[in-house]
Amino acid sequence: MAFLLIKIIEDNLGRIYDLFGFRRYELSFETMNKSLNSDIQLMTERQEHITQGLTILLKDLENNNNVSSHGRYMIINEIKGYLISKSKVYKAIDIEPSLAETKIFRPVFILSLPRTGSTFLHCLLSQDSRWKAPAYWEILQQIPVITDPLMEEHKNIIKTFNRNTNFLKDIWGREDIENSHLMDITDPEDVATLLAAEGLHFLLNDIFELPNYKRYLSNLPYDTWVKIYKNMKLRLQVLSRYQNMENRRLMLMFHLGSYNNKLALLDVFPDAQFIFLHRDLSKIIPSVASLFSYIARQYYPRNKEDVQLICNNLTKRYIRETETIDDWLNHEKFQNTSFKRVHHISFKELVDFPLDTVKAIYNAVDMTYTNECEALFKTYIDEQKQHKRNKHKYRNMNIDKEEIEDKTREYCNKYSIQKGL
Repeated sequence: MAFLLIKIIEDNLGRIYDLFGFRRYELSFETMNKSLNSDIQLMTERQEHITQGLTILLKDLENNNNVSSHGRYMIINEIKGYLISKSKVYKAIDIEPSLAETKIFRPVFILSLPRTGSTFLHCLLSQDSRWKAPAYWEILQQIPVITDPLMEEHKNIIKTFNRNTNFLKDIWGREDIENSHLMDITDPEDVATLLAAEGLHFLLNDIFELPNYKRYLSNLPYDTWVKIYKNMKLRLQVLSRYQNMENRRLMLMFHLGSYNNKLALLDVFPDAQFIFLHRDLSKIIPSVASLFSYIARQYYPRNKEDVQLICNNLTKRYIRETETIDDWLNHEKFQNTSFKRVHHISFKELVDFPLDTVKAIYNAVDMTYTNECEALFKTYIDEQKQHKRNKHKYRNMNIDKEEIEDKTREYCNKYSIQKGL
């Protein structure tokens, strides 16, 4: 509980500073940027969307009284870490230009809202080594990685990440977080993490009221999205340079939200395919809101995280997502292909018939389903059954189930989504 004690002390120090009219940690892009080295400053200067996004984000957070002193410290250091990781990519390319030439052939994106079984499916498919599903630590570290065998340097990086995550669980609530989302730094994770260095921070956008930042994300120009995805692709190329990509395909997870643009994504990955998972929003929202509220504890004053605000933000955003699905699915970029662009799966299908679901996925994305991969899948499924966690208890919040049902009725009917699951 030492890390929790540090947070409490830090938050109390912040309150003392506030009494005298000072901020212990200023949330300002200009101030933060000056503390970084010249290479990173040049990177943010050349890529204006980074400066613009982070300037608006940090200004909104600076004006938000719900951000604790410890939260301010965490936000500043997290953003610095993302920018430092991104700068390593350019340094690596300067030394070895061939890193930027890694071929990416027909990547597959698991596309869904959170809490739809997407993490389970991502981890399940990653058991087949013909997929390259970047582990969370790889995404955070952003250096070319040789995985067979894993170098001692990288083993130490994993140990450090695991130790830091273990400390944070004291703040998140160890039992709460482990019952809702048992994390392992070596598991594959949402590639949206790569977009944090582009000025896109979906979690902060969901757990706080950030009106100007929300507006910024909603109005991000199409060509800026393309630039962002080109940067993401470059980082994936560098990361996987020494991982036999000539014989593998990328398997990536991308949760729907204000931090993605599906059409711009296809400009950068024109041969991409999508596995689209669907689930009842009335089950998704309380689960995600509870999970996000646990993580929000590192940013809010102790026991002050606003669960209802998070719930309201998610409800608005997720309903809007279901209402706009057909707008992009019916676009010619999704329709005019010689291969199957999107394969739809319901949460119930995945839970009840995981192996049949995977077989259908392999057929849809033109991957050969073998006895070897089936054996790996069966082992993983059995292991998950043996290590079942305690039931995730949702936090108290007011959910307008009638509004959700009314506004998602067409969506549920179209994709055969069973209510209450």
